[in-house]
Amino acid sequence: MPHLTDHAPMLDLTLTALVAVAWYALHSLLIAPRIEAWLKHRLGRRAIWYRLAYNLVATVTLITALLFFHRAPTTPLWRWHGLWQLPRAALLAAAAWLAWQGARAHDNAVFLGLRQLRDARTGTTPEPPPRLSTGGILGLVRHPWYAAGILLLLAIRDFTTTNVVWRAVFVLYLLLGAWLEERKLLQVFGDDYAAYRREVPAFFPRPHRRRPR
Repeated sequence: MPHLTDHAPMLDLTLTALVAVAWYALHSLLIAPRIEAWLKHRLGRRAIWYRLAYNLVATVTLITALLFFHRAPTTPLWRWHGLWQLPRAALLAAAAWLAWQGARAHDNAVFLGLRQLRDARTGTTPEPPPRLSTGGILGLVRHPWYAAGILLLLAIRDFTTTNVVWRAVFVLYLLLGAWLEERKLLQVFGDDYAAYRREVPAFFPRPHRRRPR
């Protein structure tokens, strides 16, 4: 096996980690409650565009980071080959299923920022905060989208010195993101969410068990 310094110098791996961390920091700061509230206050009536703009910034910066990772020098470590393609296909199928079920369980118009624009255009009064939703996939796992992201990061590509670094940072981002989201939900829903969290696993369903509705 080639030495690490032959094709992926430590400087390149450090830059890869820094770019991944920078994307994570930007993504997290822009959605942090205090910073989001401050920015919306500064934007005034234009705050209705905040969620849509946030998603666009996150997407563009993620694509930029991935292009940087793709161009970085790297060394192959391990390939999905032979019979290993079967568990890889299973992981990708599970990721797709979790992502789809998560999309069915969440209000995607609000997540994308489209409902905020529609309500402002039509003069509709925003609906009150929804009650805690535990139906569908949310009766099996609390964070289906985070779980889908973790599985996708594991199975989407062969492993190299460079992508092991940025994959590790992104998995850590998903774990920390889920933890921060839990804190928000506990503040909003209190004991109801605490009880739900005790009964339903965070990322992956328990075999032969479903939380009753």
